[in-house]
Amino acid sequence: MGHSSADNDGSRALHYALLAAVAFITVSPALSRAPKDDFPLSHYPMFSTNKDPKTTVSQAVAVQGDQVTVLGPRYLGTDEVLQARATLARAVRGGGASASALCNEVAARVAKSADLEGATHVEIRTVTHDSLTYFEGDTKPSSMTSHARCAVSRKP
Repeated sequence: MGHSSADNDGSRALHYALLAAVAFITVSPALSRAPKDDFPLSHYPMFSTNKDPKTTVSQAVAVQGDQVTVLGPRYLGTDEVLQARATLARAVRGGGASASALCNEVAARVAKSADLEGATHVEIRTVTHDSLTYFEGDTKPSSMTSHARCAVSRKP
């Protein structure tokens, strides 16, 4: 039993139609007026849309005269960057008493650090930088809010 040429042509047409439908469905998100970042095609709008160049971060800093050192996670009681960030965010959200308590804890750790012998104060603050100028060398914050400031006291 053989297949007739008409059956073969009909099967071939069905395959081409199915292939065209799959290709159209695959490409259709890119053809819409407002493309969405979706399967199967993605234009990654998180990278392709204009973003505000300002970046705001909370930080703990050690102050020595006019020199300011941004403190790493170990001064916030952890080795984990994200835990340190969460600790700072919680203290800032909690307001004065919470930020002051964290400031005193950090100051006690700074007092024990040989790397920061000259530090006289610790500050919990939130700074805003222009990301573009920051990486061009202008590292001065465009705005700064101090939430707590405490002395580093070293016992002899």
